[in-house]
Amino acid sequence: MPRRGDRNLRLLEAQAHVVRGQLAARRNERAAAREHWTQAREVIANDVRVGANPNFLSVRASALLLLGEAGAARPAIDQLVAMGYYTPDFAAVLAATNMAHLVTPSGMRCGNGKSLSASAGRIH
Repeated sequence: MPRRGDRNLRLLEAQAHVVRGQLAARRNERAAAREHWTQAREVIANDVRVGANPNFLSVRASALLLLGEAGAARPAIDQLVAMGYYTPDFAAVLAATNMAHLVTPSGMRCGNGKSLSASAGRIH
């Protein structure tokens, strides 16, 4: 059975592949970008099934979206939205893939991003 540390290393590896793919895409190296995004998806494929960890879900959804597989990414995106997950990196991928409309300000509560809601800090 894989150790927890192994799982965390796979998450970091997948995140690195997403970023490396984005960098390759900026240099118009489409084949290299696709290869990195494919590797990101594959590295954590089994880990995503283990539980609803938003970090794994967001990396998987990001890789799938960047590969043009919006339909396959949608269940993970829906789960992240239901959790209130939001980070600037994930929002950037959603925007770059024309999926930003799926995340609403009222759902941006979890993660390390700032809420876009003006009333988020007030208690009623």
